[in-house]
Amino acid sequence: MKSAVYSIICAGLGILALWLMPGPAARRLQAAARDALAPFMSDGSGWRRLRHAFDGRQREAEITRLREDVARLTVENRGLQARERENRELRRLLGLARQLPVRLQAAQIVARDLNTWWQTARLNRGGRDGISAGMPVLAADGLVGRVAEVSDRTSDVLFLINPACRVAGVIPRVDAYGIVQGEGMGLRGPPLCRMDFIARETAVSPGDEVVTSGLGGVYPPGLLIGYVRQVRPDAAGLYQAAEILPAADFRNLSLVFLVSGGPAAAAAPVREEP
Repeated sequence: MKSAVYSIICAGLGILALWLMPGPAARRLQAAARDALAPFMSDGSGWRRLRHAFDGRQREAEITRLREDVARLTVENRGLQARERENRELRRLLGLARQLPVRLQAAQIVARDLNTWWQTARLNRGGRDGISAGMPVLAADGLVGRVAEVSDRTSDVLFLINPACRVAGVIPRVDAYGIVQGEGMGLRGPPLCRMDFIARETAVSPGDEVVTSGLGGVYPPGLLIGYVRQVRPDAAGLYQAAEILPAADFRNLSLVFLVSGGPAAAAAPVREEP
């Protein structure tokens, strides 16, 4: 309010000074004003230039705002896509939980060491959540591995593709039993497992499904391990070995289930695999 009053007073004083100014000085001031306004009054080009400059600044400001909006929407869209993938995975896991006669506890992978990316992962569930070493770990696609170490709030999973992880498996189509062991990550191609001690006369074929047999009491029977990729005789020629492509997607694991309870778990105490 005060600034407006001051502006009016200053304008009034300026007009008064111009009115009281001697004739020659007033004429010189008026001439200077006309010269300054001449470009804008002659052909209108000055006004157009001024208007274009103003419009240009407005357009630049609008473009900047639109770019900021696009960047923000891109980030928000990526976040929504990530949540949608997580929701799809949860729905698949919940569907799996309804099918299995065991108790499943959801957990999230919170850390993976770059040096052991294909071997271990850390979960956000631990001893205080009832987690213990030896518990099988599942994804919606199939078996992931087992719990190797447990702290109060976290647990470490030993992946199925880790050479230190062994699982008693069976190929249901031909009733062939064997031991599935991880082969880690090769130089080329996906991570694999190997099923040893398959009887030599058993007609195993690529694409055959491999599931847990339940022998040993660690893994409940019927959990999907993967699919036969190829079959070859072992070095001694007494058995066959099958190359297994795991069903679980170890590259993109984020949500898993820890398995407890059920007939297999009740039949024997939980222990670690040799």
